[in-house]
Amino acid sequence: MATPPSLPASRADLRELTHKAAWTAGIAWSVAPAATAGLAAVAVVESCLPAAQAVAARALVNVVTRLVGTRGDAGPLVPWFALSLVVALATVLAGAVRQLLQRRLVGELNLHLTTLVLEHARTLEMARYDDPDFQDVRARAQQNTAQHFARFLFNVLDMITGLAQTATLVAIVVLIEPLILLALSPLVVPYALFRWRAARQRYDMDLARTTRVRWTAYFADKVLGRSSAAEVKLLELAPLLIAEFRRRMVGLRDEDWARERRAFPGTVAFVALSALAVYATFYRVLLRAVHGALTVGDVAIYAGAAARLRGVLEGLIEAAVTSMEELLYVSNLEAFLHTPPEAARAAAAAGRGPAPAAGALELAGVRFTYPGAARPSIDGVSFRVEPGEVVALVGPNGAGKSTLIKLIAGLYAPDAGTIRLDGVDARDLPSAERFRRVSVLFQEFNRYEATAADNVAYGDWRALRDDGPAVEAAARSAGAHGAILATPDGYATLLGRLFGRYDLSGGGWQRLALARAFARPAPVLVLDEPTSHQDAESEHDLLEHVRKLCPRRTTLLVSHRLSTVQMADRVLVMDQGRVVEAGTHESLLRIEGGLYRRLYHRQTVAATGSEPR
Repeated sequence: MATPPSLPASRADLRELTHKAAWTAGIAWSVAPAATAGLAAVAVVESCLPAAQAVAARALVNVVTRLVGTRGDAGPLVPWFALSLVVALATVLAGAVRQLLQRRLVGELNLHLTTLVLEHARTLEMARYDDPDFQDVRARAQQNTAQHFARFLFNVLDMITGLAQTATLVAIVVLIEPLILLALSPLVVPYALFRWRAARQRYDMDLARTTRVRWTAYFADKVLGRSSAAEVKLLELAPLLIAEFRRRMVGLRDEDWARERRAFPGTVAFVALSALAVYATFYRVLLRAVHGALTVGDVAIYAGAAARLRGVLEGLIEAAVTSMEELLYVSNLEAFLHTPPEAARAAAAAGRGPAPAAGALELAGVRFTYPGAARPSIDGVSFRVEPGEVVALVGPNGAGKSTLIKLIAGLYAPDAGTIRLDGVDARDLPSAERFRRVSVLFQEFNRYEATAADNVAYGDWRALRDDGPAVEAAARSAGAHGAILATPDGYATLLGRLFGRYDLSGGGWQRLALARAFARPAPVLVLDEPTSHQDAESEHDLLEHVRKLCPRRTTLLVSHRLSTVQMADRVLVMDQGRVVEAGTHESLLRIEGGLYRRLYHRQTVAATGSEPR
């Protein structure tokens, strides 16, 4: 996995950062060319203004000094006064235009880069989201990336402006007092290296503590999040979670403060020594003016220009170092975008049209292990489901049922073995085609903050968002139509409490999710615990709806409730990632000591209090 680089330590690093700078500038230009060009133009104008102001100030002082007490014509003042006024107005206008263009560029970059992150995220394999290292990469990519992009560009422009201003100011002050170069030069390089090292430490520290920052966000979300609020309140967990949040935040705060304390003496030393250097040369300028070697105007311009030069030098170093630092944060986005997308797997199917989608499903020797896991979650699973057949998957918790359906749905790729859809290896199907062939009701289904109609239409949103009758038909097939009509605005009711004012029960949400699965015209239908939120009567009604739909689709039914799976044509019993038994409900009950028989026996005793016959 790509990892962000540290600060440059070699020519190769500098070449890499130069490449990244060109990449960053290229994105800015492509996103907002007018704003980028405008900012460059403003930088050129601002580069010339300090020197123009200094020249105008020198001329004004010299003219006024010459005219004092003469009662002469003030005409010579007018052109220099006009120049000074124009420069002052240009300074104010340039600053205002710069702020306007900066806001425009930040807005465009925020829109473009956030979209870029989201678009790339949709191409990644599900296995990425099980990798904590990838979560760090993702978190870094989302940390104010547009702001870092913009600040890099702004600092580059500031650096260009600073270089131009430094050149003009040096030309002015050196003409008056050449010794200022000798006084300031020994301070510039050490201070630049000091700021460079501080920037490297700051970036490396931020890089190293990404996981801890994510922990603080996690604890804050648990206290503030609606989905966790009820349990947190009932268990009185808030004090514990807040304490964990504070413990990590205090550590981060103390690290920041220690870093700033270490950087403070170097900054003070440069400011103090550079001020002493400027004032030492200024005293020499005053003496030369007293002896008649310089004019009053020379003294005035030197005082302003030398002080400005010291500030410009400090700003130039700040802009140069900060540009490189911001570029490293921009590299976090590049690292995320370099995360390999899901591999294209349609090579074997090239030149062929889409295979007929009848719904035949076959697994042969499928094995899969989650990243970092010690043993496979699925180990050597093989079975075949014929078109229109209903097959139930049962087994104890942790048997691998939910993992298996994610493999069948194409969310994960098996480490070994083959999954075939209608005789075609799923790896040879484009992702979109593979996803279109399987519709899944997940046990942990989503509750979308959207209208009831949209919650159903999302199953096939390209076709159904404007097809009210089809949405209603899917809702009816899942038994959700009555619950939807009971809401204030029917299918137009905005559901969820984040933005709306109406919520459904767990069973109501599950029926909407089931309708969403039914709405997707896939030949293979997978239902993971479809009755987990239903009471006995609702479960019976729901199963009736499923029975009516099943003959038209190949159906995999995952359930802990063995009463539910009796509708299946066959039952596959899983344990520790393997299929250990297979047969009809009746045949499995006849296996002495069989796992299915034991599970059925326990559920029957728990439900009726008597032994099954």
